[in-house]
Amino acid sequence: MLTTETIYVQNIDCTKCMSKIVNALIKIEGVHDVTVAKEEGKVSIIGNGIPTEYIVQLLSEMGYPPTNNETILTKAKSFISYAIGKKAHA
Repeated sequence: MLTTETIYVQNIDCTKCMSKIVNALIKIEGVHDVTVAKEEGKVSIIGNGIPTEYIVQLLSEMGYPPTNNETILTKAKSFISYAIGKKAHA
């Protein structure tokens, strides 16, 4: 049975960010489809047996931490990951 998980994240501000997220998550076993809504910071994952905790961890490591996890440390890590990613794609 397919289910949908929705995760709200920070730092989605361009189509490259959206593509990066989709390309990373679609490779995960059990994930059938991924959509990203930039304006809302929303990542929707459709699949069977979606490993939500792993996906949240992966998104955080990519520089897109969940919006409900905003400590000073996560904001700093998010900013650094985001800045490194931006520089690499420039």
